[in-house]
Amino acid sequence: MAAAKRSSVVTLPSAKNHRVAVVAAAIVAIGGCAFAVSRLTRAPSAVSGAASTGDGERAVVRARQVETRAANTATRIDPRVVAIAEPSGSSATGGDAVAALRHGLESEDEATRIAAVEAVVSSTNVEALGVLEAFDLKRDPEAAPTVIHAVALLGASADGKKRDDAAATLAGWLDGEMKREGPDVPGNVSNLVEALGNVGGPGAVDALTRALDGQSLPLHVETLAVMKLGELGDPNARAAVERFAQRVAALPRAEGLDEELRVEAASAAETTLARI
Repeated sequence: MAAAKRSSVVTLPSAKNHRVAVVAAAIVAIGGCAFAVSRLTRAPSAVSGAASTGDGERAVVRARQVETRAANTATRIDPRVVAIAEPSGSSATGGDAVAALRHGLESEDEATRIAAVEAVVSSTNVEALGVLEAFDLKRDPEAAPTVIHAVALLGASADGKKRDDAAATLAGWLDGEMKREGPDVPGNVSNLVEALGNVGGPGAVDALTRALDGQSLPLHVETLAVMKLGELGDPNARAAVERFAQRVAALPRAEGLDEELRVEAASAAETTLARI
């Protein structure tokens, strides 16, 4: 599968490593933001140790001011986004968090956009779902994986219509990405299959079974869809999984990675059918 220019796009060499790769891609996508925020909040021990004589206290204060300005300049994370993301901002109202999200997503800086999304997830602010669901994956491939999983996590925390809408958004994104071409598409598709399995519900099951029956996904991504359907345990998925199992059984024995993928797919189908 083609790799994207940015680390936020997932490249999955095999079904066995799929979950690890998806999680690793999400961590990479938000890792830069977490490091930048931590630089804004931690005390620079190296600087504190250096200022031990003379006007030590004033030197430490000046050094910390310089470091803070340098960090803000380097990361360009908007203070309003940082205030919501930090533990001290946990008392912010839902409206403030959503406003910070909107402002963050308008930033030209990738780290700020990702920080804004991560902030509403860390506070489980389901009111932010409306803003996230209006996101255009193809216009911002750097932040797309973070947004995809944010919709899944917040959707799973919501009830009723909000959860259904989150699943419908992910399903619509999956349909759209499967018809689109681009270096970010393979990673988005894998992330969306994972996310649909995480949000759950009838809409997610329908989207995953529809993707399976479409027979246009790589085998390891279809295998992931089958695994997620097994976790969801919805018997409505049984027919699609049975058709997948039949297709896999008809595949000829192969060598190396292809054989590993075939065996993994057959095992996933068997396990899922036993659950549903």
